[in-house]
Amino acid sequence: MARDEPIGQQAAAADLRRSFRPKWRKLLPERIARTILLLCSGVSILTTAGIVLVLVFEAFQFFREVSVLEFVTGTKWTPLFASSLVLMAQMTL
Repeated sequence: MARDEPIGQQAAAADLRRSFRPKWRKLLPERIARTILLLCSGVSILTTAGIVLVLVFEAFQFFREVSVLEFVTGTKWTPLFASSLVLMAQMTL
């Protein structure tokens, strides 16, 4: 700043310089927090999509072996898989 400028203009210029610095410093933590939250939401969405895909895939495989009508109206429960405890007991015998 030149010495011949009025004091009011020098003060206004100093205030202007000071006003930009705190805004940048204030916005940085907000940007970091927003980025972290966006990453967390992305992981959550991908996890949910993965769960839905696995359920659809397993349901498709199940209904290839059992008809929907038999599944809804059937009165006899016949599991298509053996329990892990049964498998372990068979392996030890």
